[in-house]
Amino acid sequence: MDIEQFRQIKRKNEKALEKLMETHIRCAWFLSFHAVQDTATAAPMMMEAWTRVLEKLFAAKEHPKESFKALLAAEILRMLKDPPEADSAFASLEPPAVQPRFRVFTEHLKEIEDVKRMAYLCQTFGSLSTAAIAEILGYTIEYTKEIIQDASSEIMQHAKKERKSSGTDLISLSTVFRSSDGKGLDGINVPVFLTASLRHSMAKYIDLPKNTAGKEKIKMSSPAPKKKKTSKVRKIIILVTVICLLAAGIGFAVSRLAARNQIAAEITTIYKAEEITYGDVDSTISGSGNLSPVTNEILSCENPCTVDTLHVAVGDTVEEGDVIAVVTATITETVMDEATREITENVTEKEVEITAPCDGLVTELPVCEGDALQAGAEIAIVMGTDGFTLNLSVDELDIANVAIGQEVTVTVDAVNGTYTGAVSNLSYNGSASGGTTAYQITAEIDYAEGIYSGMSASAEIVIESSGEGLLVPVDAVRTSGDESYVYLAPSGAESGSEYAQEELSLEDLTKCTVETGMSDGSYIMIESDELAEGDLIILTEVSTTATGSDSESSSGFGGGSMGGFGGGMPGGMGGNMDFSDFDPSQMPQGGGFGGGMGSFGG
Repeated sequence: MDIEQFRQIKRKNEKALEKLMETHIRCAWFLSFHAVQDTATAAPMMMEAWTRVLEKLFAAKEHPKESFKALLAAEILRMLKDPPEADSAFASLEPPAVQPRFRVFTEHLKEIEDVKRMAYLCQTFGSLSTAAIAEILGYTIEYTKEIIQDASSEIMQHAKKERKSSGTDLISLSTVFRSSDGKGLDGINVPVFLTASLRHSMAKYIDLPKNTAGKEKIKMSSPAPKKKKTSKVRKIIILVTVICLLAAGIGFAVSRLAARNQIAAEITTIYKAEEITYGDVDSTISGSGNLSPVTNEILSCENPCTVDTLHVAVGDTVEEGDVIAVVTATITETVMDEATREITENVTEKEVEITAPCDGLVTELPVCEGDALQAGAEIAIVMGTDGFTLNLSVDELDIANVAIGQEVTVTVDAVNGTYTGAVSNLSYNGSASGGTTAYQITAEIDYAEGIYSGMSASAEIVIESSGEGLLVPVDAVRTSGDESYVYLAPSGAESGSEYAQEELSLEDLTKCTVETGMSDGSYIMIESDELAEGDLIILTEVSTTATGSDSESSSGFGGGSMGGFGGGMPGGMGGNMDFSDFDPSQMPQGGGFGGGMGSFGG
């Protein structure tokens, strides 16, 4: 946010605040809805977040470096833990829908876990840095990066299934949709009722002149028969009553917010110079599961027995043929006397050695010396050292790219390092679910010390490689319409050089148009006659630090844990008003409530 914009907001300038709404209401409505997947809750959440940000801007002593969009995203993310109560007045609103060409990237959002989904959306569309998101959620930066990447991968996998494509055209479309200029959300239609409610709430809060709450007047029809005129007047009276009650509720919310102590925030935008590298990116299939040993033998005695001695302990390594335990088995034999034709039982005892069936590790030893066991009771379990298997589910669109013997990279969560294995089995009997079919494959890796049965692991199979070319971080590529471009670092910059926002203006930098190719989610391949390996480009990094406190929360613009100011909006916006007889769909379409609404808000 530039200084002049901040000053205008501090002065409660009507045009500046109207411009904020025109610029950011689509993004705010999009983020709020996808936070709760319910318009009746999303609308109060959006207006509460908007009010909180304005409150902080009015109270701030220095202008924030972060954009208004980022501040809104931070507040919505904080409210995810404790959203406001649903308000039935907004229940019939249409959810935000993006342009048809982009819908393939939003259809799967509701299937993603709430926190993971919002971390991804707040970074992608809210311009929040990974560090800011991690601080709000109380996660490590590494884990936050992981969940954002997981969400991005899920969305792209879904898009590939729907578009039946894994080519660069899908990546290019995704880049346009996620561009920082916000054009991916331009197609969202914000309901008139929601726009008017937000405009009226701002007018009440900042005490704008009553005839400036909207842009259009409510037009009255020409004289009509008395019966119809009475009906129309009744509708207007109901509308006026509803708006007055709404304004009263919002006024109460504002009065509560105004009573809080001021909060200052330090929000920092840093531009960083980074080299263009040369290399390749890969298209991969990934999955996760639990490791199972190739060999896992349960040792027992086929007859009832008593454990005499144990030669090993849990965790011991053994070789094939090593004695695990010595037991005395009770063997009962049935014998028939040929002369008398009588049947008798002969009971004998025999010492039996229980031995290791393979080289391996003793993982279970549930007996003690002297224990009496029934026939077939478990004495020990030996896990072989011939490797582990990992079962993975592969989508029908990708199974044709997988073959037995193909290399697999496996990461075990509990053990540092990665392990290389191979596909050992393919199942061609698919399992259908939700309109898609998945196939099971088995990957196998060698045994390694410290890996045990049941450990969580993830696997990655490279199915397509881009070949060598120029690579830049995904966040370095900006888009405008169908054009993609990067900014060159200023003259004299070195790799790793950092610049404060006031030290560098993007308008003064050289902009280079690029053609984008494959991406692995972190880096994207580009082509440009103007660029070469080693050239320096500019990345933008945003961080926030909250200072000060208030009576209910210690969160600032971008810091603090989830919860923020907490709680729902009081009064009408908190869900305590009865709008059961009011239908938002009957509100006038095409524009705001106009001057009439301003006169009701006093």
